[in-house]
Amino acid sequence: MQFSAYNYENGNTTIFDKILENDSFESLEEYANYMYRQKGYPRWNLWSIIVKRDIYLKAFEILNSKDRIIMAEDALMSFVLWNLSNKFCHICDILYYYRQNENSTTRSKNDEIISRNSKDRVFVIHKIKAISKKYKFNSKIAKVFVENLKYYEYCDRLMYRKINKIVFKIYDKYFRFKRRLRVKFGV
Repeated sequence: MQFSAYNYENGNTTIFDKILENDSFESLEEYANYMYRQKGYPRWNLWSIIVKRDIYLKAFEILNSKDRIIMAEDALMSFVLWNLSNKFCHICDILYYYRQNENSTTRSKNDEIISRNSKDRVFVIHKIKAISKKYKFNSKIAKVFVENLKYYEYCDRLMYRKINKIVFKIYDKYFRFKRRLRVKFGV
């Protein structure tokens, strides 16, 4: 089950990832087809989902607990959870208040932290590809996760000044073009 949340930041409250309608999906394939055609997906925040305990424990079995990552850990766990689930439900209700932490690694301007975040994203991309192949997970879900993680990793590189703005703009246009094709035509 996935739900909406309020986002509290600098004294302002906005709706975070608003789910527009109640939806229900009876299979992984049905949900993957839906998600694949959406522009704003994947929403991989673990705080915005409710999962059965046995599925969550199975995900921990699949993931190696020795891996210590700070960035994109939600993406990795969500990827596995989604692939282990059979039924999905979105509800419009706002069930959570998310408070932005100004000192989080996501918002850091420190070059070392940005570099580590970038390495974590690359690690998660490789882990998703390996897990997807080993367990024969849904290829559409894998593609959407990997594409989005690559995009955010390029953003990290831009912030860390490991890629120039022109190269980033080209990749940004390429990413947006691929996303439009995926959303419009399912390619």
